[in-house]
Amino acid sequence: MNSSSVSVSRFGRLWRVLAVLGAVVVLATAAFHLTGYADARGAGQRAGGWYARVFPALWAGFSLTLAIGAFGALWASLRPAAGSRGLLGLSAVLLWANAALLFAYVGNFGGAWLLALGALAISAAWLLAPHAT
Repeated sequence: MNSSSVSVSRFGRLWRVLAVLGAVVVLATAAFHLTGYADARGAGQRAGGWYARVFPALWAGFSLTLAIGAFGALWASLRPAAGSRGLLGLSAVLLWANAALLFAYVGNFGGAWLLALGALAISAAWLLAPHAT
């Protein structure tokens, strides 16, 4: 076995490991975000009217979006390598868009950085995943 086949083999495992690690970080971020749901619902009820219904839905929807991106990356990590790049790319774009929204509207805080870290790992997995031939 020559050295080039060893490095290809390592990258073959590395992209899957990065996809799983990124997904775990994003799922943890989504779960952490959901811990604030009761406060979000209370804030919506205090505002009253339309906000009482919409604010909790937006809060839960954001967590759901993160979970969908994470599960997409997990699913891609379990698929044959050639068919995984598209799903990894879509997951990464979805998560980067959510991270950008957090930084733009909420600001610089730990949750936004955790999401960016997970998106970065999934993006790296996308870059390292083999291309379909």
